[in-house]
Amino acid sequence: MFQYPMYPYIDREVTGEILPTKGTINDRWKLFRGKKYIAFVKSDIGLKRKNNEDFYGIFTHPENRNLVLATLADGMGGYENGDKASNFAITEIGKAFKQSSAKEINNTNNYQKYLDQKIKEINKNLKTGGTTLTGAVINENDILTFNIGDSRTYGYKDKLTQLTDDDSYLWPLYKAGKIYKDDIRFISGNNIMNEALDGLPYEIHPKYKIVKKEKYDMLLLTSDGVHDILSDSYMEEVIKNYISLPSSIVYKLVFDSINHQEEISDDALKRIENITGTPFHETDPGKDNATAVLVLTKNIKR
Repeated sequence: MFQYPMYPYIDREVTGEILPTKGTINDRWKLFRGKKYIAFVKSDIGLKRKNNEDFYGIFTHPENRNLVLATLADGMGGYENGDKASNFAITEIGKAFKQSSAKEINNTNNYQKYLDQKIKEINKNLKTGGTTLTGAVINENDILTFNIGDSRTYGYKDKLTQLTDDDSYLWPLYKAGKIYKDDIRFISGNNIMNEALDGLPYEIHPKYKIVKKEKYDMLLLTSDGVHDILSDSYMEEVIKNYISLPSSIVYKLVFDSINHQEEISDDALKRIENITGTPFHETDPGKDNATAVLVLTKNIKR
């Protein structure tokens, strides 16, 4: 079977932070410290978009390099200048993280309140476009996840667990047990969100979760160009198969998001028809920009 190649890219290794430019957004990034890799990122424009409106950043704190911010934003295709919105959100939240003191970041509950204020400030100051925003602050003891929109942050330790909730109109159906989470991939309108960063004069409600740092060995952030195509079980299998080559995990997830097509099961078809009407009969690989961010929390000092 023919497989679509990725957009041309190069491998980049850095020691301080990962923050791409427009010209390097599709490259594969590796962040290392000493002899250990801390994070990997791969993004691709996909097969149908003219621009890559995803944006991402991995930031280490200038006072304490064991404090890390990993974040991903997906500029909304229905808005003009989605790429500018995602760039602005990542740049501003990274700046806020680096300007915070290490003591403030290590006080997880208080830092959640500060982060909430900052995300709402970013939304207020957003002048153009719209974007999702997801990610995690990793301090000395905890992982603090944040999310608005339908990008996702997962934790992995033997199994893949979604840590964030989607802000989509279909998510309540999943939470109510009327559909399975993987059914969302086959439902028309699965890109319709209840909330995102859009600069409009309405209150937003970012969501947060705190877990202990040792609970997960890895964090995985994905834009919907990945998890609208690949099921959680598929992504978990990729991680397990490439656990010794973590840079290949982000490559494989993004590559498969533009090549792996899956047909709907009979059971999913019945569930969807009973609840929402006509489903997609198969996934649409490469329909959107696709980004995967992997952070090896086990390689950050505990």
